[in-house]
Amino acid sequence: MTDLSRREMRAAAQERRPRRWGRRIGITALVLVAVGILLAVLGWLLAERVFAARDSLTEAVPRAQEIPALVLSGDVEGATRTTQEVHDAAADAVRQSDFWLWSLGEKVPVLGPNLTAVRVMSQSVADLTEVGADVISAVDLKAFRPVDGAIDLPKLTTAGEAVGEIATVAADIDGELDELPTDDLMPQLTGPLETLKGAVGQITDFAGPLQQVAAALPSILGADGPRTYVLMFQGNSEVRASGGNPAALAIVRASEGRIELVEQADSYSFKNDRATSVIPLAPEVEAIYGDTVGRWVPDMTYMPDFPTTVDILKGWWGTVDLPAFDGVLSIDPVALSYLLDATGPIVLDTGETLTRDNAVKLLLHDAYSLYEEGRTPLTPDDFFAAAAARVFTSLMDGVEDPLAMMKGLQQATDEGRIKFWSSVPEERDLVAGTKLSGVLPTTNETTTTAGAFFNDTTGSKMDFFMRAEIDATSDQCVAKGAPTFDLTVRLINDSVREQALGLPRYVTGPNYTPGDIATDVLLYSPPGAKIESWNVEGAANVVVKAEGQHLGRHVIRLGVVTTPQTTATIITTMSGDPAVAASDYGPFDVWTTPMVSATPIAVTAKGCAID
Repeated sequence: MTDLSRREMRAAAQERRPRRWGRRIGITALVLVAVGILLAVLGWLLAERVFAARDSLTEAVPRAQEIPALVLSGDVEGATRTTQEVHDAAADAVRQSDFWLWSLGEKVPVLGPNLTAVRVMSQSVADLTEVGADVISAVDLKAFRPVDGAIDLPKLTTAGEAVGEIATVAADIDGELDELPTDDLMPQLTGPLETLKGAVGQITDFAGPLQQVAAALPSILGADGPRTYVLMFQGNSEVRASGGNPAALAIVRASEGRIELVEQADSYSFKNDRATSVIPLAPEVEAIYGDTVGRWVPDMTYMPDFPTTVDILKGWWGTVDLPAFDGVLSIDPVALSYLLDATGPIVLDTGETLTRDNAVKLLLHDAYSLYEEGRTPLTPDDFFAAAAARVFTSLMDGVEDPLAMMKGLQQATDEGRIKFWSSVPEERDLVAGTKLSGVLPTTNETTTTAGAFFNDTTGSKMDFFMRAEIDATSDQCVAKGAPTFDLTVRLINDSVREQALGLPRYVTGPNYTPGDIATDVLLYSPPGAKIESWNVEGAANVVVKAEGQHLGRHVIRLGVVTTPQTTATIITTMSGDPAVAASDYGPFDVWTTPMVSATPIAVTAKGCAID
């Protein structure tokens, strides 16, 4: 072949090469376009499902918040209808997430956590409302209210079982929602997620305890045989660490759900001012409080420990001819006023009308002038006992608003105004760790609890004019060594001297100028902690009455006198156990005496998340 022929062949090949490369590039471009179109289509399909699920979830979550209120209000029909509507919306969101591309998308960074959150939230609402739709008709709070003096025990049992199913599912969902990663969540999801957590948390907080109560109530109400209870009414106008002077008592019998008031008693039913305590007292109790707690009925609530009060009450019971009791329920007039929202106004046998607005003043102040001892056939304690019995009878006759009754009971419990003790250990366990038990927490694991409690020593009813404020701080989240806990307690005497001079001596007390109020302030450290220092400002007189250990806590008892329109400020510093790491202390809290006015407590934990 000539050189010319070779050159011609090479030239021809070079001419063909661009055409082949062009064809290859064209095919690649077509493939890329096709892949791009496919991805776009798949992205569009996923986006369509995401938006559809979002819309359904956006509809379902706010509606889910309505369900607890409907159940609590007794609107079973409305709760059932709303539950089904929410379930339908959530089920649609679940169907949208049941897609292979959705599962694949959950593995993609940033996008994945958002898709997971939508799926889990949708499934959570669907699961919870599926159970709710099946059992909510049985969750009728009217089952918990007396009618004509009795509670329907079979209906109560059915309601308890239904609540139990909801509580179990809600607790599982609560855990799943808490495990969702939130760092990469879009703002459009963080709000609904927090809303859903709040709604599920409400259900868990409500259903869990209610399930336990519903399971125990049949026995408490005499399903297994008659039960006898003492109702203790603590009058906060003469304050005690536990609440107030327990001058009025009533005996109640429960049998097969029917509750009857059997007999009433008061502090005059017993021989007070004994030479010795009615029961042997623990050395630490006697060291802090003396033996007066066992020699006078009005003083058996001196300690912030309700089981000790019950033990002393048993001792007094043994000195008189009264039926043995199986349990004790303590309540104060402020709690009774909350329950009047459920009963409505009550006309008393003495002619007065008791309402939510006037109950506290009438029972804790006006009664001492209207029924002054020695001047009227009824004493103030007689009037108080009769009024409490009338409220009790009204509650037993039935209330039309069970939600108001539940809210009243919850508020009273949160403020420490209701306490319960049972001779049955399993029933005591139901209230263990709560203010209902009247027992301070024994460890710092769940909460680190200090205490500031008050006992009247004026011998008066002047605590109607006394109120308190508490500021508490802790450095447990930033402390390198033992944490420090500070309490600032303000005792505020709102009485007016001129007005106090016109009150009966029975009200103002025999040993002080009318208007002056003498109070023992009891400072309790957290378990294992130590009170390092204290100081009192603004008081007319201060004396250290006792110091020691009680209930595993360091305690100081200070006698403080305030004059009208003044404030005594008690500042206390406590330190934790150096052998215990600061991180081992639970969130800081303060328990205090339930006074006539609720005591505001402000807790600041430096560096903690709650700040």
